[in-house]
Amino acid sequence: MRALLLLFTLLLLTRGSAQVFVSNAVTRAEAIKVASQLRGGMSEENASEFVGKHGLTNAVGMGADSGWGRFYLLTDGSNLVLDYGMRSMFTNDWWEGKGVLERAYIQSNGVNILSITFTNVSSSNSPVLGQVSYEWSESLMLRKIHLSPKHPADSDTRIRLISVGKDSTATIRLDSGQQLTAKPGEYFACEQFGSHGLQLVSTSPETGTAELQRTWSETR
Repeated sequence: MRALLLLFTLLLLTRGSAQVFVSNAVTRAEAIKVASQLRGGMSEENASEFVGKHGLTNAVGMGADSGWGRFYLLTDGSNLVLDYGMRSMFTNDWWEGKGVLERAYIQSNGVNILSITFTNVSSSNSPVLGQVSYEWSESLMLRKIHLSPKHPADSDTRIRLISVGKDSTATIRLDSGQQLTAKPGEYFACEQFGSHGLQLVSTSPETGTAELQRTWSETR
């Protein structure tokens, strides 16, 4: 898998002519929701068809005969990766280049940052070719934070709203004392929440309110 990641990174850096890496108009949260509906062991054809119906149509395939991944570039620059293992197509075990889904995850800058748990189960209408078990899973968690002049602080994160400017810019103060500023749609990049862990969703200069969204992962 390390060789796969290195090869994939090299492709992005060199912009090789063999495959054109085109972004999909799908956010990370949307991609996670779509991928979680897949089933471990389903065929590559069915998995590709399913995600394609949800806007994930552009992918780059990288790997070897024994296993490979399909990388779907998302709007934030990260990738949804679907990993496949080979499957036999005939009784003589001759392989025709078809795969079965083994796992799905989000990758950013060549690092796997979030493993996606498959929530779908087999049914009579959708046969599963094999089951994949996992010893652990990591889930993406989202929480909205509403701040106002009357309630300027959030007890969980200890974020305090300082001001909302006429240009909709919001200034907050962390528990450490650090002050951060962002406009709607931007992230408050800091050590506590990382580069994409705390986003300013919207503000109202008239009422002085701000809505933030905290994103984090939990392993279980």
